[in-house]
Amino acid sequence: MSKDKQKSKMTDREKATGIGVSIGVVVGAVIGQLTDDVGLWIAICIALGAGIGATVGGFFDPE
Repeated sequence: MSKDKQKSKMTDREKATGIGVSIGVVVGAVIGQLTDDVGLWIAICIALGAGIGATVGGFFDPE
């Protein structure tokens, strides 16, 4: 099998960061809609979600 067709293996930290960002987008959109400032809240919640996801993922990925 060539290198192009091999699946990349994501670490637990990468998975947790992706989940955190996804949750941040949803939460930011909801809060932003309620406060009429979607752009601000999406940006804040994405940053918080990525940070929390990377931190939580670090507990499961002992690198």
